[in-house]
Amino acid sequence: MWIFAEIPNELYNPEYYKAVEEFMMHGCCGSARKNSPCMLNGRCSKFFPNKYVHNSMLDIDDYPIYCRRDNGRTIKKNDIDLDSRLFVPQTRPLSFHLPNEQSIIFDDGDNVDDVVNRPIVSQSMFIAWFEANMKYEDAKCLTYSEMPRKFVWKKDKREWHPRQRNFTIGRIFYVPPNCGELFYLRCLLNLVRGLKSFEDIKLVDGVHYTSFRDACYARGLIEDDKEYVDAIYEASLWSTIYSLRELFVTLLTSNAMSKSEMVWDAVWIHLVEDVEYHARKCIGIPDLVLIDTQKKNYTLLEIEKLLHGCNKSLGDYPSKSIPDGITNSFFFGNRLVYEELAYDQQALKGEHDVLVGKLTKEQLVIYNKVMLDVDNNKRGLFLSMDMVVPGKPFYGK
Repeated sequence: MWIFAEIPNELYNPEYYKAVEEFMMHGCCGSARKNSPCMLNGRCSKFFPNKYVHNSMLDIDDYPIYCRRDNGRTIKKNDIDLDSRLFVPQTRPLSFHLPNEQSIIFDDGDNVDDVVNRPIVSQSMFIAWFEANMKYEDAKCLTYSEMPRKFVWKKDKREWHPRQRNFTIGRIFYVPPNCGELFYLRCLLNLVRGLKSFEDIKLVDGVHYTSFRDACYARGLIEDDKEYVDAIYEASLWSTIYSLRELFVTLLTSNAMSKSEMVWDAVWIHLVEDVEYHARKCIGIPDLVLIDTQKKNYTLLEIEKLLHGCNKSLGDYPSKSIPDGITNSFFFGNRLVYEELAYDQQALKGEHDVLVGKLTKEQLVIYNKVMLDVDNNKRGLFLSMDMVVPGKPFYGK
């Protein structure tokens, strides 16, 4: 939605024109009326008149500069024609926050415990919106940004009260996508109505989601990221594995993906293709076989290195798998251990199934005894068959 700080056309929008005339014009000041209440030291204390601006934008502090074009329209007050430079959009900045993360104002010398225990700490404008929805029927029909149209914020009472006259345009504070849950909360606040708690915001069609991001996804407010999966798959046909990881990191840091963990689950197989080759080269074991978990951990560590170059970390993406206690030293340890672990588990399982089917009844009894103790994590000594004395029964332990 675009906001124009301009005088409307009286013929096409007579009601809007009348509202602007009555409520939204600053009035005459400056050299034309030096005794205006806003005048201070010969200048308007409200910094009117404003400059003409052709496009709405945000200043360096993220405050809006509204489109204010010279459309030639004026409103006459006290026999003076006022143009769009004196138009005052009636906007109410609306703050919001995540659970228990509301802003607290205090002096340097205040005791921390006293500050935290103040009653007003839990009485933010946003939480008061929940309370208004429980108290007023009209509030239940409004989104948070629509609230100032029919209600006014009483700062001294920390409450929303029904508006007696006029109206105001609500403007929810802007937050960029890299703010995570705060960004997704803002997306939902432009849509949901009549909510009474933070948990209600996460409720979609009777299903309660654990995060605001998942609630956005359920409402169709964010994409399914299929185009990013396709992009990585297409690049895998010609690009190096290192470049594929760089592409994945670029998507992460640009906040382009809505659910990065789903993209990772779909494309990780393309990002790990060189891991086994590098491990064999470093350790010197030509037939070393790594399981998928080892490949993923190594690749995530490589992605972590690339993220550090962008002043980011996997920890900045809570849904992303993070290697636990694994380092690149995994591939530079004891050679004997790697040789012992360098086997193809699937091939061994197939061989095992074939050999078990060839066991005699006596051998199967011993096999089951050993496997039962192993499954129950019992300690014991198991003798190989070549240590059995001929002619005597063998019971294993």
